Amino acid sequence: MSKTPIFVAGGLALLVCACTRAQVADKENLMAMAGFRPIPATSPEGLTALNALPPHEFSVRVQDGRQVYLFADPLVCKCVYSGSTQQYAAYLGLLAEERLRAEQELRITMDRINGPSGASE
Repeated sequence: MSKTPIFVAGGLALLVCACTRAQVADKENLMAMAGFRPIPATSPEGLTALNALPPHEFSVRVQDGRQVYLFADPLVCKCVYSGSTQQYAAYLGLLAEERLRAEQELRITMDRINGPSGASE
């Protein structure tokens, strides 16, 4: 019996996990730049709050009559990020800038490989 498929599957699982950690860390960096505040889940109450929210998704709650955006991360920081409507808008702006920058880098790379876009053959 060959052990290669098990090894390959295990390696892929680690790769997927590593990508998830990196993606979450990238998202958290953007949230911090936008002004979100990390709240560590170090107490039993904090862990309960962390586990009550969907992981790695934004949730909107109303606290003291204001919308609050919460992002639970049980994987990287074991915390809940909290931000206002303005901070969430700033996060979305940073995310759009990041995506645009990635598209531009991809276009430059593809131009280096294939020649400039729209070049006639």
